Amino acid sequence: MKRLTVELLARLDEQGREQLGRGQWAQAAQTFGKMLELEDHPVVRNNLATAFYNGGWPEEAWRIMEPVLAKGAISPFAWALASMIAWDLGWEEAAREYLQKAISLFEGGAHSPRELGFEPAGWREYTVIIKRAAGHLGQDPLVVDLHNRWERYYQTPEDFFQAGVAFFNLHYPRKAAQVWSQVQDRGWGFLQAYITVARLVDQGVVPGFTLPYSAPSFPDETEFTEESVHQTLSHGGNRAVVLANLFDPGFPKEMAQQAVPMLVSLGEWGTAFGQALLRSGAVAKDLKVAAGFALLEKGVIRPGEPVIMVIDGMEQEVYLDRWEM
Repeated sequence: MKRLTVELLARLDEQGREQLGRGQWAQAAQTFGKMLELEDHPVVRNNLATAFYNGGWPEEAWRIMEPVLAKGAISPFAWALASMIAWDLGWEEAAREYLQKAISLFEGGAHSPRELGFEPAGWREYTVIIKRAAGHLGQDPLVVDLHNRWERYYQTPEDFFQAGVAFFNLHYPRKAAQVWSQVQDRGWGFLQAYITVARLVDQGVVPGFTLPYSAPSFPDETEFTEESVHQTLSHGGNRAVVLANLFDPGFPKEMAQQAVPMLVSLGEWGTAFGQALLRSGAVAKDLKVAAGFALLEKGVIRPGEPVIMVIDGMEQEVYLDRWEM
């Protein structure tokens, strides 16, 4: 290969990886697409497929990955990524098969990755993508099992983040909080919000919900519509951040009264959340009133119907149409 081509590939690779790190999926796809035209290499295909998949184009991601899989790739990353792609395309049996292939390859090469042409540190990083795939397929018990089997290989906080998510989804919020506490100071500041919410769920103040295996991410919007709010809060991580702020004593009262109706509007979980606020003795009265009016707006409570709230440790009947916020 000509020296100029090698230098160009190196520049494109650096640029593409930076774009992946910033979540610039379309730009990364364009960059790695240029690389693929110059060199058809499995790693380039992995990165290009990652850009397509994270950008929401699973069909394109599969088109890039299929030749790699057909050649019997020995990369656990490739098979784990293929598992998530297949799942999103509705190929559930294939997705589970690819996931098991990724696990088998990883464990088979973990003791001597150099014999397969991989650096040990790079090989150990595959724990993240494999457990992410398991979580994507809804296999939370498998994530816990892999966590217990692979903890000696861990190199990044994300491995512990994933284990905490699995425990939370399996209704062990206290265990989730313990796991997250191990890495909350390692660049994963949002985990403090997760820990707060896990404790609230454990105490019965907040109903449990499902966390995804991706970090919270809020859109850069100056004005939120009802649809965009629902879409944002449907991501369990975003919901956890909002909930943690809501129960922060320093959170402005006006913002709290806006946040409660948004959360109550979230389907069955929202109804259960609003009702939990009314019953809890650990929730401030203004949040209870906000929840009551949100349930009234939702049709769960009928106008003129008395609402039972726990206020100052005692159950009280409240008529919301007579209560000033």
